[in-house]
Amino acid sequence: MNNRLFVSGAAWLVSLTVFLVALANSNGPLHFLAGLLFVLFVPGWAIVGHFGLRSTALELSLTMALSLALLLLLSEAGLSWQLWHPVALEEITSLLCLPSLSYLIYRERSPRA
Repeated sequence: MNNRLFVSGAAWLVSLTVFLVALANSNGPLHFLAGLLFVLFVPGWAIVGHFGLRSTALELSLTMALSLALLLLLSEAGLSWQLWHPVALEEITSLLCLPSLSYLIYRERSPRA
């Protein structure tokens, strides 16, 4: 199994876990850990993973920076428009990441031409 496939699969699993835990309105260590991994990694990987960069350090740093920046921007927009609801933001962003992550998994699993 290649590293990009593993990372995309792990991000997909974290995104689905965050969505299901938030939908169930459950609190606890699973929600905390999945939420932390999601905030630091998943939205950024859903975008940066498509770039196919060769440098692991660059991919990791761009992924984390983009994840934090994107979620901060969405949070500020929600606050400005008086639509702030952290659980809804968590559910919506996790659902929006799933198709991109699914495509990354599909692309890595398909045979190269």
